[in-house]
Amino acid sequence: MSGYRVVDVDNFNWQGPPSTERFITEPISQEMAEFIAMNLNDRYSGSRAPRYYRVVKEDYKLFVFEP
Repeated sequence: MSGYRVVDVDNFNWQGPPSTERFITEPISQEMAEFIAMNLNDRYSGSRAPRYYRVVKEDYKLFVFEP
């Protein structure tokens, strides 16, 4: 069984430090990851929010801004 994680992503596609992604969870089931991402987006995201949350496979490579 493959695990999934929730990742914090830049909502505005900035080209700089704000574009760095980070994991919010350890590997968990897809259903739990989707539940967490949906609730975080409902509570903390939106069209004007700087970040949003999405579900990725546990082997996802984070984007890290490097000048």
